[in-house]
Amino acid sequence: MQLNPTMPTTTEADFSHTRVSMALIIDILRASRELFYFSSALRLQSPANLSMLINLLTRMGETLHELFEKLEAGQLPKATCYKLEQLSYQLHVNLEPMLGKMRAQALSDKFIQTHRIDLLYRELALGMDAHALILLQAAANHLLDTANKLKVPA
Repeated sequence: MQLNPTMPTTTEADFSHTRVSMALIIDILRASRELFYFSSALRLQSPANLSMLINLLTRMGETLHELFEKLEAGQLPKATCYKLEQLSYQLHVNLEPMLGKMRAQALSDKFIQTHRIDLLYRELALGMDAHALILLQAAANHLLDTANKLKVPA
């Protein structure tokens, strides 16, 4: 097979981990936004389950704010990542009755990718533009807004 000389080729050396780091942030943002959009369906749970979900989303939002603050301060947030991972497992359990196993798993998986936080931290230390971290704050706000929206009767 002959390569087209006008088409640039991509080699492993061209790969940027920044793309992977940004993908993590965007995954978290999309999942938080999707949860906000599902709030009408989530509200249909029993009062006890709804209360647990509100508490969980609030804790996840606060944890994402903490993650943002630590990364912005140049700290590796290992404990915060672990906490987010644990909350993600609980999220799956809480979402499954309303959204189904596949959708609940897909959403919670986006928050579980804590191994990629190490990569994001290294990229920030090497000079990656920290403006993208603002999206973590936006995701945290989506989770907190969803929790508040679930508190208000339909």
